[in-house]
Parts: sequence; C-alpha cells; structure tokens
Amino acid sequence: MRQDFGLINLISGSVITVHGLTFPVPEFVTSNKLSYEGEARLYRLVNAVMHLMLLVFYELHEKCSTLILALSVFGLGVKSIYLTIFFIYHGHKKELCRSIALCILGRITFVVAIVLFTLFAIESSSAKGTFIGVICLISSILFAFLVHLHIIIVSLEVTSCQYIQIREVCFPFIDCLMWTAYSMIHKFHLYLFIGNVLGAVIFGWELIVYAMYYKSTAKVKQA
Repeated sequence: MRQDFGLINLISGSVITVHGLTFPVPEFVTSNKLSYEGEARLYRLVNAVMHLMLLVFYELHEKCSTLILALSVFGLGVKSIYLTIFFIYHGHKKELCRSIALCILGRITFVVAIVLFTLFAIESSSAKGTFIGVICLISSILFAFLVHLHIIIVSLEVTSCQYIQIREVCFPFIDCLMWTAYSMIHKFHLYLFIGNVLGAVIFGWELIVYAMYYKSTAKVKQA
C-alpha cells in the first residue's frame, strides 16, 4: 500500500513538474522591448539552469529514480531552449547578450569546479553526497527562494500583486508539495526534502499575498 501510494505520488508529481516546465515560452524571452523586470527574470533563468545542472549531478550521485533524474534533465533542456530562443530574438542587443553569455559562462565554470572538487578532493561517497546536497540547497535558497521572498516583501510594501507571476508560483508550490510527500513516503533524500519544504512555504506565502491584493490590483489596472 505504501509503495502504491508512493508510485501514485511520483507519477502525479512528474505530471505537475512537466506541465510547469512546458509553459508557453516566457514573454520576456521573445519580447522586443525588454524591461528591467524582464532582464531580472532572464538572469533568474540563467541561475535556474545552473541549479538544475547541480541537481542532476546530485541525483546521479545519489542514484535517484530514473524518472526523477529524467525530469531534472528535461527541465534543464527546456530552460536551455528558452535561453537559446532569447539569443535568437535579441541577438542585435550586443551588450545584453554579452552580459548574459558571460553570466552563463560563469555559472558553468562554477558547476564544473564543484563537480571536479567533489570527484577528486572528497574521498568518502557519503561526504560527496552531503557536499553536493548542501550546495544544491544553498543554490535553491540564493537563486530561487530569496528572489521570491523579495517579491513578497515588495508586494506587501506597495500593497499590490503586480510583481507576482502567478504561473511561476502556483505550479512550483504544488510541485514542492508533491515531491515533499514523495520524499517522506518513498526514499528519503534530506536535502531534496528540505529544499521542497522551504519552497512550499515560500510559494504558499506568495500565493496568499497574491490572493490578498488580487482584487485591488485588478481595479487599479482597469482604472
């Protein structure tokens, strides 16, 4: 019974993850007029690619299920395609493209350094798993959760939900809940569990703030 529920939870979480990753191409990727907010979301996309690369490395080392690993690889592919589309649409913006390219190069260099350090500087397999897990958790906090926490604080200050992208909050929230439940029911991975619990708390809080200011924000837009 426990295994059956874990399988159902795994499949449900996978469907939600895939749906969340296959949204229509974000508007800021193809928009001719890239606002400051659009540029900020673009850098967040680069950070998401880096985090997924670290996550794939962690899941390979921990020998996570094939489906979980496939989802991370799929997510990495989708985010990489978004970046490719950006360069196609904004190739004429030399300075911005150069800045993004340097950012990508820096993130890849960091991931390669982490991989090499883990493989050749750490001997114990369990110590390697702990090191990679901590790095993944830190990257989640720095490049995902703190960004959304900042959005929540700004939204509370301006009493508006205009800065909250509901599609970027709703599915990640459900996704975090599903994978938290899966990690408790099936094979327990401490750092994936902590990351998903933190994600569920942050995204849940952001959804509450969105619900609080949705009506007032809609009225302002109509005016």
